[in-house]
Amino acid sequence: MKHVVGAVLFKNDTFILAKRDYDSKSYPGLFEFPGGKVEKGETQKEALIRELKEELDIIVKEKDVIDFKNNTEIHYVKDLDLEIFLTLFLVLEWDGEMKIKKGIHSDLVYLDQKQLLNFEGFIPGDSKFVKPILKGLNRIN
Repeated sequence: MKHVVGAVLFKNDTFILAKRDYDSKSYPGLFEFPGGKVEKGETQKEALIRELKEELDIIVKEKDVIDFKNNTEIHYVKDLDLEIFLTLFLVLEWDGEMKIKKGIHSDLVYLDQKQLLNFEGFIPGDSKFVKPILKGLNRIN
């Protein structure tokens, strides 16, 4: 089983999703909550902070990585013959301007809550989190 973390990036009433590069091994051209694998010795939050720096060149503080109810899911990726334990976190604050890294992502999309609810370009597994995300945001705001 692979442990993976992702960031629900939300600022100015807008969600930011990253489009996987067309050269990606899995799910090229689909959108995701950016993040990646938890490496040995890392906490989930440490892994997410590292991944966001590597992938989008933003700096996130641990206090700004927020848990929410129903933020974990285990799913099987048939193409990779792999079970994924995915945990998402809300990230409402960061420093720096997002930059797309070639080979990782090809674009960013900015959505409001209604657009997020109706969005159909997610990688498998991520869309299951939309309603828990919105409930989590409502509890914070």
